[in-house]
Formats: sequence, C-alpha cells, structure tokens
Amino acid sequence: MTRLSTPIAIDPRNPGQVFAALGLLELLDRIAPHTEPSGRFDLTGAPAFVIEQTGNAHPVRLVLDALRDARVEPAPPAGEEATAPLDLHLGGGAVVRLDLWANLDSRIRVKTWAGQQTSRIITDALLDVFRRGAFSIPDEALSAPFDAGLPMTGRFGFDPRSAWTALDAGYSPNEQGDAVRTYPLVELLAAVGLQEARPCRLPGGALRYTLFARPLPAPLARAALVGSFDRRGGVPYRFPLAKRGSYLFFEQAREDSLP
Repeated sequence: MTRLSTPIAIDPRNPGQVFAALGLLELLDRIAPHTEPSGRFDLTGAPAFVIEQTGNAHPVRLVLDALRDARVEPAPPAGEEATAPLDLHLGGGAVVRLDLWANLDSRIRVKTWAGQQTSRIITDALLDVFRRGAFSIPDEALSAPFDAGLPMTGRFGFDPRSAWTALDAGYSPNEQGDAVRTYPLVELLAAVGLQEARPCRLPGGALRYTLFARPLPAPLARAALVGSFDRRGGVPYRFPLAKRGSYLFFEQAREDSLP
C-alpha cells in the first residue's frame, strides 16, 4: 500500500508546537494504528514535522474528526480537583490518560494554571470548540494547522504566542477572564505529547527537547524527543517557564548544545 508523507509546518522554537507534533503522532497511533504512522522533524527547509503513514487520509483531518467526537472523564486515582487525572475518550475504544499535572510518579509535573481553573475545566473548554464546530481548518490550510487560533478565556499555557499576547496587554487576561487568541489544537495536542514525553529539566529550571531527523513510531519518538534515545543528528532546544500573575507559561525556545 502507498505510504503517504505529509509535512506539518512547525516553529521549532515553539515548545507548544513541538509537543503538539508528538501529540498528533500519538493520537494517530491510537485512532488509526493500521496506518502505521511515524514522524520526524525536517529542518532542511521550511521547518516541518513529517508524518508518514499508509493510505490516503490526511493525518490532521483524522485527528480533527476524532477530537470532534471526543470527551473527557475523571480517571483514578481521585485527588485534588485542580489536578484531577482525566481519560480522553476518542471513540473506537481509544483512550488517552492525561495526568501530567498530577504528582503521581517521578516524572516532571506539568501544571501551569492557578485560581479557579482545573484540569477538567481547561480540557473541556478546549474540546468544546471542536465539538460545536467553532474551530475548523479548511483543506487548503491543513499543512499549517498549528497556526489556527481563536479568542478564548482559558488554556494550558503551552503555546508562547498566547502568553506574549497577554504580556503585550500589560496584565494577566487569565486572571481577569478576558479572551486571548488561543491555539486549541496546539494546546490540546501538546498535553497529549507532554503526557508521553516529559522534557528534560536542566540546571536552573529550563526544559529541553531534541528534534530528531529520522522517522520513528510513537513509542520511539517519545524517547527521541526528550533526548533519551539516539541523539545522533538531533537538534536540541531549551526553553524556560515564565510567570504572568499566578499562571505559568512556556516561553520561546532557543537552540541548545548537548553535553
């Protein structure tokens, strides 16, 4: 069967987009395992994450269709409401556990929100724009899905573009409940990517990821992205977490050097 190669435009300095690229591969691996998806980063021209799979279905369209019918449910163990683990149900029996914000294991905890926000509230709000058709991407824009945004009042804070909009405003729109241009596909897929691949924490608190150049299936892509699998040919980046009000957000990354 024909193997389709689909480049998805990314900004390698945007950690939200990078982890969303892995999240895209992870969801394809759940909802369409028969297509045997793999992914790689191509930095030789316009930066892209290249999905390779069998068949003719566009990988982004497959994932958008799955998110339109997705729902979240509480997952065990029960804990604080703000950081409750969730199960993301995608149909066809595919389920993704989301507990990256909870203290459940030795991996890096990724929690960026505060106040009255909870893991359920944020995830439901992001999914809702897909379910009610508020967020859509025409076929001609599927090559750059991570650039599609709309005003929202809540997000995880994984995409630095929303945070810099807040900085330009001179205050924290999150704490005031004001809408800021948000990239829901990036935010949601980045949560999936971060669930499976927690970035390496460096001295001083910055986090690091490594863009790998050869096609890998999801299980190996997870390890390669955090630099724990075959660093040959990989390009490392580091990024800090910044604070605006009581909320954290991912800042833009810069190219790094491996030890």
